[in-house]
Amino acid sequence: MSSSTAWKHPGVSRAVAATALAALLVLFYCLSLWFGPAGCSQQQSDILLARTDADVRSSANTAGLFAELGRCEAQLTRLLGAAKARAEHAEGEAGGRAGGEAESAEGGNPFDGVSAAMVEKELLELRREVARLQAEKLHLESQLHEQEAVGDDTVSREALLAAKQALAQYNPPAAAAATAAATGPHAYRCEATAADMRRYFNFTLRGPCPDDWLLVQHLVFDKGCHALPRRRCIAATAEEPREPMPVPDALFSQKALLDSNVRWQQHRCHSFRCLNQLTASDCRNCFNMTHESRRWRRAYKGSIAMADVIAMKPKSLRLGLDIGGGSGTFAAHMAQYGVTIMTTGLNREAAAAAAAAAGATAAFKGKPEAAPGLPYMETIAARGLIPLHLPHQARFPFFDGTLDIIHSINSIKYMPPLEFEEMLFEWDRVLRPGGLLWFEMFYAPKDEMGIYVWVLQVLGYEKRFWSLMPKTDRTERKGPHVYLNCVLEKPARGSQGMDVVSLGVSKLR
Repeated sequence: MSSSTAWKHPGVSRAVAATALAALLVLFYCLSLWFGPAGCSQQQSDILLARTDADVRSSANTAGLFAELGRCEAQLTRLLGAAKARAEHAEGEAGGRAGGEAESAEGGNPFDGVSAAMVEKELLELRREVARLQAEKLHLESQLHEQEAVGDDTVSREALLAAKQALAQYNPPAAAAATAAATGPHAYRCEATAADMRRYFNFTLRGPCPDDWLLVQHLVFDKGCHALPRRRCIAATAEEPREPMPVPDALFSQKALLDSNVRWQQHRCHSFRCLNQLTASDCRNCFNMTHESRRWRRAYKGSIAMADVIAMKPKSLRLGLDIGGGSGTFAAHMAQYGVTIMTTGLNREAAAAAAAAAGATAAFKGKPEAAPGLPYMETIAARGLIPLHLPHQARFPFFDGTLDIIHSINSIKYMPPLEFEEMLFEWDRVLRPGGLLWFEMFYAPKDEMGIYVWVLQVLGYEKRFWSLMPKTDRTERKGPHVYLNCVLEKPARGSQGMDVVSLGVSKLR
């Protein structure tokens, strides 16, 4: 067939035209990037073409899931209405038949002649059906979340399925789970670290306590020995402490950070001036109050501003927790909105401790407890805020459902999915219904983010804000990474709540 004949054939001409149009779109996209921040590589062109077909499939799947979810919610609403009517009838039976006789005279009572036992049986069956539909709704919502993750080119379905199956292996029977909790790697008993505990208890009764807070952090963070047993010894203080600055002046004043109020012996620096000159640190500029006062004023790319989160619950955010909050700056900014935030953390520089544990730092002889620390706890207290010397895996000293907001920024990374799930369930325990869970800059390898997204949605939180984006600010050792920024609202579960969640989890797996 000649070229002129090929162009006259309608099917061929349409195919050629479509191909030409696609090529022009790619060329236009490349030129826009070329004259923008960076040029268009062949890899970017391939991704663009591949995403076109993927987006079509993703849109179709998402539309189908939304239709299924709508059907499920409609059926759930109808059954809840029927259950409410039957419950009201049961109450009427207990209070007398006067109301029932009036309804019968007017037009007939649909429940006339039905015994209370039959009504209770119908109510039980309705509750079971409601629980089944709620679990189905949770399952459909999880599929939508997964569809968003896959549709956003975040994780492949194969990787997500493999991660789910791996996490499901950590679901032993109750007896095995109890044994694992007592002796396993996620909740060590203090007795399992005999040598370190002998060092911890090497003190003179009613004498001065040893200067061993680095050992204490090693026991708490590395060995999971928390809460540590109390000791009858006299704790040391700074030699010449001065009175702290009052609040609110202390929140963002450099003068509030007094060198004389810190015991510097086992810290990396011996003054706040030294800390502000560090160029390589877990929390660069954390002790520079001018820098810290500018944070959270506006949203950065892919995030949400603090004022917008406050606007979600303008009158009911009162008490919260910041996980691994460095020098307490998030709590300081929230205090200006009238919200009391407690900040968890350790006086540890994670990078130095990790290097010591790996033997990369000869001076510490492969001992993470020997790595110097940073005075996070002292700084939080100096600003008139509340420091909680706790690791991520601790059970929090709060009663169930008592906090309004839990926040974490860039402090949870490279955590195994099981530990992440255990941590998340503890956060859920202390967060009240309607409370907010706010993740900022949580990142993971691109091929692993799907499992963390799945774990997050298991508890059925409502997404108030959700953003997944590539992490481009630093090259990571495990390949491409993805940032997750989100604000989730805890639902009210009621007496059937945990059964619904359990059904949802079993169905998701």
